Amino acid sequence: MRKFILVDPSIKGQGGHYFEYAERVLRAASRAGFDCVLATHKKFDQADRVPWKVYPVYRLSFFVVPEDSRIFIFLRHFTGALGRWKDRLLFKAYFSRAGLFLTRRKDPRNLLHEGNALSPRALLWLALSGAMEAGKALFRFLYTIIPFKGYLLAALSGLGSFFAALFYPLRFLVKPPDWFVWGEANRRKQKTFAADTARLLEKAGAGKGDIVFVPTLGEQELVALRRFFKKNPSAGEISWHFLFRRNVFTGRDPRYREQVEGLRVTRNAFQSLLEEAGGGNLYFYTDTDLLTRQYTYLVEWPFATAPIPV
Repeated sequence: MRKFILVDPSIKGQGGHYFEYAERVLRAASRAGFDCVLATHKKFDQADRVPWKVYPVYRLSFFVVPEDSRIFIFLRHFTGALGRWKDRLLFKAYFSRAGLFLTRRKDPRNLLHEGNALSPRALLWLALSGAMEAGKALFRFLYTIIPFKGYLLAALSGLGSFFAALFYPLRFLVKPPDWFVWGEANRRKQKTFAADTARLLEKAGAGKGDIVFVPTLGEQELVALRRFFKKNPSAGEISWHFLFRRNVFTGRDPRYREQVEGLRVTRNAFQSLLEEAGGGNLYFYTDTDLLTRQYTYLVEWPFATAPIPV
């Protein structure tokens, strides 16, 4: 009996519209005589409550956030430990003798009296406070008489920029830019989706003539599938059906042309997948006629409309 395998990594339980959609499609496939299989997120633990074979093999859902990335978790722990160390250091410095002196030196009454008695140590602190004020006054005087201040300030600014560049890798670790965090999350999603799909087909025993239907996917899944087909060329004997539900263009049809260049990455992902898989057993769908026109215009490949089952 031919298998009908529905893949949706976003299904983590029987609640929500992802499972409801999958349930309706699989019921129709069962009536058509297919041996139905449901592939879900690894957290799905209700396989005994559904009438189909269930393989909870997918480690990441469709909606991946940077917090799922291992490197993000490492950086979060690293920056957290660094912040705690900084707080402890500042606490110790603030309540040290030098710290208390710096916070109290502007009020002579705090420096001269400890309780009701005059303290020799307080007199020493007072002398140090006077020396600091004298040093600040001397600095202001020297700054006033030094020539070429603009040149010196520019030189100091350049030196600061040099050290900032020198220690950039450390700043990169402490607070990585968004492009790096999201890039790492997407890279991991691509890698795991490809590996999990290969594991699914092996467990399900999928082969020639079987159908794999993926009702929720985007650009990252396309890149992952290209990687998958490259490592598993025999998977091209399976009939693959992909459903896209998100807009690629905004506005009306006449505005699509001016937006194509900004979607070059998405278009290349489609074309790379078609080239790697040979194109013959890949079928693309959307769930509205408007989306079908959009994707057909972008990819220049046939798309069909598969309405939401009711």
